Amino acid sequence: MEQREKQLIRRAQEGDAWAFEQLVAPHHGGLLALSCDVLGDTSEAQDACQEALIAAYRSLPRFRLQSDFFTWLYRIGINQALKFRRSRGRRLVREGESKVTNKAEPRPDEAVLDAELAAYIDRAEQALSPQEHMAFALCHKRGYKLVEAALLMECSEGSLKSYLFRARRKMQAALQPYLEA
Repeated sequence: MEQREKQLIRRAQEGDAWAFEQLVAPHHGGLLALSCDVLGDTSEAQDACQEALIAAYRSLPRFRLQSDFFTWLYRIGINQALKFRRSRGRRLVREGESKVTNKAEPRPDEAVLDAELAAYIDRAEQALSPQEHMAFALCHKRGYKLVEAALLMECSEGSLKSYLFRARRKMQAALQPYLEA
């Protein structure tokens, strides 16, 4: 952790809201994206992200500088997103996500195939446990390395690998009918 970050943390711990803003601003986009991955709904993800920032602000006086601020903040964000997911019990539905890139307008047959694949993927992700879904989102959607993802999930690398293995197996099984069609 660099000296500037430590100074901002100390100032924020003393109640300086500007210092807290400086600490969380670089991480807000990533925290929101991670919440979107977990919840599948932008509005809920924004609410979960906001609640995570409030929880972080309230917990900041107990932060002991023993881990990176980034890791600490993301743990709070992950826990908050999972809490929202459990409390709402809603299906994971991706908003407006398109599998087609670099094209102004897809052909009608591509749009149908994209929608069909998105539906299969949504159903496959719904079958994942919260830990499997989080591991899958961190490693495959967000690109975190195993060590980083394990830190964020507060589990061992072995546990993370197990979550990923089960998630991949479930996803593969759920997508098999689409691949065979």
